Amino acid sequence: MDNTKTNSSKFKRTQVYEIEGGPLIVGDELPNLILESASGTVHLHDYIKSHLIVALISTSCNVCEDALEAIYEYISQNPEKLNILILLNANALQAREVQKIMDKSAVVINVTLEMLLKGFKTTYLPLGFAVDGEGRIKSIEAFSNRSKFESLITPIFDREKV
Repeated sequence: MDNTKTNSSKFKRTQVYEIEGGPLIVGDELPNLILESASGTVHLHDYIKSHLIVALISTSCNVCEDALEAIYEYISQNPEKLNILILLNANALQAREVQKIMDKSAVVINVTLEMLLKGFKTTYLPLGFAVDGEGRIKSIEAFSNRSKFESLITPIFDREKV
């Protein structure tokens, strides 16, 4: 069943995705989506260690560049502290450039906009999920600055201190 609607006007034509079953919430299990990485087909849960931070980013989103800057700023000052996966909707050149900038501090996988929105049951970007070692969502945050990014990751660090 196709749950897309076309919203058109004289000036702009956009595609709107409906969320089946409601959005993901804290306490839900992160969907174990199938991803195509540089090393082949993988499942999202393959990236979970003691935690996973998943950032949903698109080059078609005005504030997503700020979200990438927030991640980069944080990992530059806190190397090897986070397990970060950036699911990026971009062209291949942009995705390679983001991976090069993030170096080994984050994994970047290029995905479709449809996967970001439908797979994670959301209608907006940028969006982050902090997930514990069992794949449970501990926080969800729309972030475009470092303060909001730190709000996203705080529940993971609070849990790991215990």
